[in-house]
Amino acid sequence: MKDQVPAEVRLLMAEAALAGESAMHRRLWGELHELMGTCGPIGTSTAELIVDIRMTLDRLRNRIAELEGTAADGTSGA
Repeated sequence: MKDQVPAEVRLLMAEAALAGESAMHRRLWGELHELMGTCGPIGTSTAELIVDIRMTLDRLRNRIAELEGTAADGTSGA
């Protein structure tokens, strides 16, 4: 029969795993805030960050379409 891991040990292991995941989550969100030039996790909500990302992507898509249209016309896009 296998040795049973005591509940206290399993709880400590789960808490350690959760702490590691939380730290990684905070770091990744912090990097995303930095990349987007926002105030950071405390100054900007997740919803605001998502809206900002969507707006940035829309602007970039529009600019790409504009440049591709200009290139197809054979004119300068500046």
